[in-house]
Amino acid sequence: MNIMDVQLKGRPSQDVICFGPFRLSTSERVLVKGGVRVRLGSRALDILITLLERPAEVVTKKELFARVWPDLVVDEGNLRYHVSALRKALGEGQSGERYVTNVSGRGYCFVAPISRATSPPALLRNSLVHSPVGLPPRPNGMVGREETVELIAEELTARRFLTIVGPGGIGKTTIATAIGYTMLATFDGAVHYVDLGPLGTSSLVPNIVASTVGLPGDFDDPLAALPAFLRDRRILLVLDSCEHLIEMIAPLAERIFQAAPEVHILATSREPLQVEGEQVHRLDPLAFPPDDEPLTAACALTFPAVQLFVERAAANDSDFELNDADAPIVGNVCRRLDGIALALELAAGRVRAYGIKGIASLLDGPCRLLWQGRRTALPRHQTLSAMLDWSYNLLDASERATLCGLSVFVGAFSLEAAQFVGVGDNFKKEEVVELIAGLITKSLVNVEASHTGTLYRLLDTTRAYVLTKMADSSERNTIAQRHAIYYREFLENIEIGSLVCPKNDGTDERWRHVNNARAALAWSFAGQGDKDVGTALAAASAPLFLELSLLTECRVWMERAIAEHGSQGDRREMELQEALAVSLMFSKGNGEEVLAALTTALSLAQVLELPYHQMRLSAAHHIFLVRIGDFRGAAAVAEQNVVVANRTADPMAMMMADWMLGVSHHLLGDQASARKHCETSLKPAPIQKSSLIRSGYDQRIRTQLTLARALWLEGYASRAVTVATQALHEATVLDHPVSICLCGIYRVTLFVWTGDWSAANGIVDRLIEYAEKYSLRCHHAISLGLKGELSLRQGDADAALRLLSSSLNALETVQHQTMTPVFISGLAIGLARVGRPDEADAAVDEAMAFGPHFYLPEIMRIKGELLASGSYSSEAEYWFSRSLDLAREQSALAWELRAATSLAHLRARQGRDDDALRILRPVYDRFSEGFDTLDLRVAKRLLDDLR
Repeated sequence: MNIMDVQLKGRPSQDVICFGPFRLSTSERVLVKGGVRVRLGSRALDILITLLERPAEVVTKKELFARVWPDLVVDEGNLRYHVSALRKALGEGQSGERYVTNVSGRGYCFVAPISRATSPPALLRNSLVHSPVGLPPRPNGMVGREETVELIAEELTARRFLTIVGPGGIGKTTIATAIGYTMLATFDGAVHYVDLGPLGTSSLVPNIVASTVGLPGDFDDPLAALPAFLRDRRILLVLDSCEHLIEMIAPLAERIFQAAPEVHILATSREPLQVEGEQVHRLDPLAFPPDDEPLTAACALTFPAVQLFVERAAANDSDFELNDADAPIVGNVCRRLDGIALALELAAGRVRAYGIKGIASLLDGPCRLLWQGRRTALPRHQTLSAMLDWSYNLLDASERATLCGLSVFVGAFSLEAAQFVGVGDNFKKEEVVELIAGLITKSLVNVEASHTGTLYRLLDTTRAYVLTKMADSSERNTIAQRHAIYYREFLENIEIGSLVCPKNDGTDERWRHVNNARAALAWSFAGQGDKDVGTALAAASAPLFLELSLLTECRVWMERAIAEHGSQGDRREMELQEALAVSLMFSKGNGEEVLAALTTALSLAQVLELPYHQMRLSAAHHIFLVRIGDFRGAAAVAEQNVVVANRTADPMAMMMADWMLGVSHHLLGDQASARKHCETSLKPAPIQKSSLIRSGYDQRIRTQLTLARALWLEGYASRAVTVATQALHEATVLDHPVSICLCGIYRVTLFVWTGDWSAANGIVDRLIEYAEKYSLRCHHAISLGLKGELSLRQGDADAALRLLSSSLNALETVQHQTMTPVFISGLAIGLARVGRPDEADAAVDEAMAFGPHFYLPEIMRIKGELLASGSYSSEAEYWFSRSLDLAREQSALAWELRAATSLAHLRARQGRDDDALRILRPVYDRFSEGFDTLDLRVAKRLLDDLR
């Protein structure tokens, strides 16, 4: 018994469709003619099977697209191409045979008679016996490359000469082999494969190619004989791994292309051959998940890089199965390995030994370069180090030096940055440009699109390899210093607004800057670094960290820089103290260390006579005072800032002054003044740069949110929601996490107040997760309180008490008091509902003790409701009346309506319907919008009952 019989023993018989001289096993996807396998592309075979399932019926083009190209949008040209390939493989027209016919305007129909039979596995065995020996074994389990194979095969058919170019390990040989098998039928089996990888002498190239294509005899000059021999032959010549012999292969391929019009050439190389007739297909890495979205196992497995990793991991460990917990880690591994097939396979082969988390942690070290692959792989593909050695050893000294210099960059970099780092004693600017171009050609530097221009990047594995080459380099510190100086100067000269770009434009420039700033800071403050460059770089990069809401990281670098810089009383110290104050305030809370840093920075701004910086620091001070509940102190700072703004006559300064006044008046309860100042602040055209982000928020967005709340309190619920939605849109475009979180808090507040609890529910849980993700402790605590408020209104008093208590404890820890009276009032309602009236009364009195506050009319009303529920009617009436009066004083029509409704209910229960109507009707009639909100619906029902 031979090996094929052993492999096929025990298989069930296969159902076979017979037509003319052909037999098709649909389950094995094998088409045989006279015992010889007919080679068909996968798409053409899918079309044949689909037509054979409905013989003599018209299968529409739409049905064929759905079956052959599911979930893809392709044009009719693709369908026509594959139908043509199918007809050619079946030999239509050669002896009058007719199998597939076109029904104009509708689709295609299989017209030949068919029969079905059961066939033993010999069908498959016979087809395999006739497989060509020139090509390597057919790739098994090729992942994510089917469309690429089809596309290149089509292009090769049309253009005749194509080179697949890409870095080592990306899968060029695999794809070339698959294309060879796909096109066997097209070339009647005349596919000739030449593996040039093992060849070390370029002079032997013509001889190897000649012997592969069957050139008989010995020739003194096979380079001249080959084109003549191939002139009348129709073949596909596959030249694999050309890069190390390119000086010989390039002219040979060109001469064959020119002299032999029926020869098609498919080459693979890490750089183009750059000869006449060559078409270049640069092979992209396997697609991997983005870094900005939650990732489940099901979602991760839609990406080819993850599919390959999981398939190879399962092959080495049959128990391996991707779960939701590991999916984000695997996604990160695929990103770190840049979707390079070989790197993914090598990493997956170590999952059994190290586990998923272990693999991820090992990517930061050099050991990944030594992971062993398949024993049967080519030597240059058995480890990542061997793969990269192959490319590195082909470089000259200048290219190696340039590549080493570029390894200092983390992520993408500009040509300007590369020139700054690369220029020194050895190279001039223009030489650096040419050297980078050469490295791009050799697939060692990637080119990336950017809305600001062209960017460049070393693949992460390449960078790790090059860094090992630099381990003992005396120039490493010099390169790192130039890198740090470049980013210090770059960030000092750039406005933070120019770093802002829409999140979904595919570039995200900010992370390019922050990754390099991190690397430069780490070197600067290390043992052999430059501390002066480091402190200057820390000050320059602070806006970047704040704009990305990397608050803890910002705090760490600022503390390190301040410790190195000391108290020198200069502008740098002022900027470091300012960034420290803001990052501390938003990440840890509103403690004394925040106030100390703010005070130091403000004093320096005054001494240095920097009015704009004074205003910016006043803005941060204003936020601090608001957060600790000192609304009067915040108002005083706002008034002082008006004086400074008037001296500058700067529209930006006046905008800052107005938004601070607007926020202060809103919180103190003067909604008419709040609206006036907010609207004035927003009158200038939207500022396209977030130059106020240093104070923690984008202040235009904060002003819009304050305006939204003031509008709601004044009775304009619909306009309030519109303004809040616009603020969220601007925050999303800005992609500033702190501002987005603030938008979420204000929107949930509005939805709770308006009674749109479904909308509030849809936001609040995501808001809690978002605040936790960015370590925004105060926002997280407020989000818990809002969820408690929502639970209270939805009738779950126990959950409300639990959430509100947790929120209040957390807010006390971080010394954040803005929403404390609101949440204590909610706590009072919850306590009353669970039968703890004394605690409820004490809680509402505690809330009222906070003094002037936009929520004070509502607190008074809540106290009245608690008294009314305990049959203290006269006391309840007193607090309802006080709430009404204060609401009118604050221009808060929304609070006035609630107080009037509560008092009208009390009058109605007392049998005084006329008084109830007299109290409620005038308040209700002053509304012009928002009649679908809860408060107005409740008031309307009561008015209808009182008629």
